[in-house]
This record gives sequence, structure tokens and C-alpha cells, in this order.
Amino acid sequence: MSKELHLFPDSALIPDYQQLYKEVAAQISKDFYPHVEMDSPPEILSSEWLFTELKKMLTEIVEKKHQALGAIVYRVDLSEKLVNNTMRQTNQMHRLDELTALVLKREAQKVWIRRNYRSD
Repeated sequence: MSKELHLFPDSALIPDYQQLYKEVAAQISKDFYPHVEMDSPPEILSSEWLFTELKKMLTEIVEKKHQALGAIVYRVDLSEKLVNNTMRQTNQMHRLDELTALVLKREAQKVWIRRNYRSD
């Protein structure tokens, strides 16, 4: 992946990206369990590592556990229409990249919302 993924709003003031990336990794692990597990993260996390790891996980699901894909899309809370449109419009070679980006952005959004709109 050559460009940085913009996972959070441009206006976001984020003092600690590492903590946010850890929370996104935890959310991905939670939503993909028990279908596939995430590898141990490196000491320094990045959006590129999250993208690569998530793409690897999705590849395993598509190749070996195809029936789990629907359950994961539901748990991640992506609309079936959005996923179908992405898969229809995208070049076959890039479909998995597009799906990975959709899932990663949604997982980051869930973390962001939880962090910023929880009642204390």
C-alpha cells in the first residue's frame, strides 16, 4: 500500500495513534473471531500493518471459509449493498483491497465513535 490510509476524520485531534491502532486491532480481532485470528502485532503499529493483516485475514476467509464472510460483514456492520456495489464496480484484482479498506475504515469508525461519544 503506497499511500497512508485516512482512518479517522481530518479534524480529529489524536494524541496517541498507537493506542487508537491497538483499539482498532482489538476490534478487528473481536469481529473476526472465531473465523480467523490476527497475528501478533508489531511493537509499532501503523495503518499499513493493519491493512496488510486484515487483507491476509480476509483472503483466508474468502479462500477457505467463504460462508463466514457474510457473518463477518454483518458483525463489522457494513451494508450488504455497499459490499455488493464495491465488488461489482471494482476490477477483480483490486476487489480484496477495496473490501479490506471498507472493513478497516468501518472498524476504525466504530473505535472512534466509541471513544468520542461514550457517556462517562
